[in-house]
Amino acid sequence: APLPAAAAAASDDDGADDDDDFDDGGSGGDVEDDDDGEYPPSDPTARSVLVVELLKDAKVALTLADIRDELDFDVAGDEEVMERLRGNARVDVLEGEGAAGAEAGGPLLRYRPRQVAHDVVSLLAAVDAGRGVPEEDLRDTYSGAADDLARLVRAGRVVAVKNKEVGGRVFFPRGRAFLTRVSGTLEARRGSDTLGTGALDLTREMRRGEAIGLGDAPVADLSADLARWHRVGSTVSARDQPERAKAPPSVSSNKDLSDKNRYDQDFGEGEIPLDRPAEGALSGRA
Repeated sequence: APLPAAAAAASDDDGADDDDDFDDGGSGGDVEDDDDGEYPPSDPTARSVLVVELLKDAKVALTLADIRDELDFDVAGDEEVMERLRGNARVDVLEGEGAAGAEAGGPLLRYRPRQVAHDVVSLLAAVDAGRGVPEEDLRDTYSGAADDLARLVRAGRVVAVKNKEVGGRVFFPRGRAFLTRVSGTLEARRGSDTLGTGALDLTREMRRGEAIGLGDAPVADLSADLARWHRVGSTVSARDQPERAKAPPSVSSNKDLSDKNRYDQDFGEGEIPLDRPAEGALSGRA
């Protein structure tokens, strides 16, 4: 059936960047420098930091044997390291009944992220409940969280603001989104990264980097709704995209990207470039 398209339009408040103090998951102690580059480090704090970083990347509970296999040193009998891990607010040491599945007599260790989420629905809820959540706190929650964040940004469900002090982005609730229909009839084949507009030039209705939803009104299922959203393409011919050509952190913008950019795809009469291939065929009045 023919599917109309909708373009998102909302204004992002660039306001002051709001950044919570970020704990990188270390032990909180000073790490002594190992001038000779020995491995494993002789400093127990340095060894505990390696364990915390492993747990953070794993996003699942690990046994002491898992840690030994990955880091090539044994923490099972290393009381100095275990003491630091038990005292680390970002580490859960599960012993007894909580360590089901661990080797006999050994605990499970798990990284404790600042935010709690396990899928895209709870990830959006974490942003909506916050007053500015650092990107890394959200990425740490589960495997695939980074991809889900990109989907939420693309669909205009969250506002992303660059953190000028420490880098990365801070995410804020979007609030109510204001959508508007675009003119004309849009056509695309499944897998195409271009929308056909007939003879229309829609550059006065949308900018590169802004969001366009392929399909009718938002659907109840969040994942299904996110799948229909794209951004107007802004990939440049250069191998490394210059900063001036990158799409804004969020899908709405106050001005066009630099007129010095030379893009891989044309945007003008007859076509709209997309940031990713369309997941379904589209033919209908916008």
